[in-house]
Amino acid sequence: MVKIICTFLIQLLIVGLATCGIVCQANDEFEEGKYEVVDTGLEQTIVYGPGVLGEWLDDRRILLNALQDSPNAQEMRLDRVVIFDTTSQKYSVLLPSSSFICRNPNSKIARIVTNGIDNFIKLDDDGKFSAVAEAPRWDKFLCSAHEPLKPDRLQAFLREGDGYIDRGKAGGGYSRDNATLYRPNRPPVELPVIGGNVGSIVYISRLKRYLLGSTDYLSGDVLPAGKPVFNLMTSDGEITEIPQPAQFVKMFGGFAGVQFMRDGMLVFGHMGPNIKNPGMFFLKEGKVIRIFGADKQFASRVLSSPDGCTLAFLSFKDTNFTTSKKIKLINLCKEK
Repeated sequence: MVKIICTFLIQLLIVGLATCGIVCQANDEFEEGKYEVVDTGLEQTIVYGPGVLGEWLDDRRILLNALQDSPNAQEMRLDRVVIFDTTSQKYSVLLPSSSFICRNPNSKIARIVTNGIDNFIKLDDDGKFSAVAEAPRWDKFLCSAHEPLKPDRLQAFLREGDGYIDRGKAGGGYSRDNATLYRPNRPPVELPVIGGNVGSIVYISRLKRYLLGSTDYLSGDVLPAGKPVFNLMTSDGEITEIPQPAQFVKMFGGFAGVQFMRDGMLVFGHMGPNIKNPGMFFLKEGKVIRIFGADKQFASRVLSSPDGCTLAFLSFKDTNFTTSKKIKLINLCKEK
């Protein structure tokens, strides 16, 4: 049943994006969206922050790194971990003087940093935490165990138990050879994807698929070569190709990242003073809709809820990164 549902959702994505490829390319305009932008009242700094926005606990609640509520919080780099409820639009403080780094999806053990010192806690999906007797033996940046690093190879690690993708030889620039999936105790699988096109990997839980190259090569050219598609991969190495919306390269000079939402595809643009159309755009039912950025604000560290409806992100205008960034939310399954 799960496989049938996932296949149906992917087919909807393919049909929707293919339609947009025909309709949108004929008209290089976009319409302004009618989605409410919620200001959480929380802020984060990009320069000295933990580098992580947070993590969704479920479709309604999100764990967030935020500046403490004090006048010198940014100057002193005073962070805290909060849980924001998108229904009540209120938050509660979970850890008053720490930063969240990552959490293992299986054991629920999370790495936090307090006063520069690593700590590990068990953090369940209800937002309750308890101490861990012993630090886990894993990659502290991924919060998961994986195969030992090979210094001569480019490796992209998947979720714990799913193995990794070998992208090619290290130090040789973008690989033009096909990537290979290596899984524990199973034979390797050569993927019909060029190693240089794997890039950043995002796991989409509701589709049970990995999105390969979610941020790294979305520009005017597909690097180093290949078809203009996004690749969705199962844990077994089965690839589904999703056409790239070529109109975004033409309209906006490329884009920085993409996420597949429940009702369409989200694209967010590059950051910089000379960007023509900053912000985020939504491809839905053959239309290009700007959902954020009409006032020249940028968006970064975009996280989508497990159901593919709500976005959490940082917003800012200051591209010199000297001021704190607002944490905001948009529900793309509900228009005004």
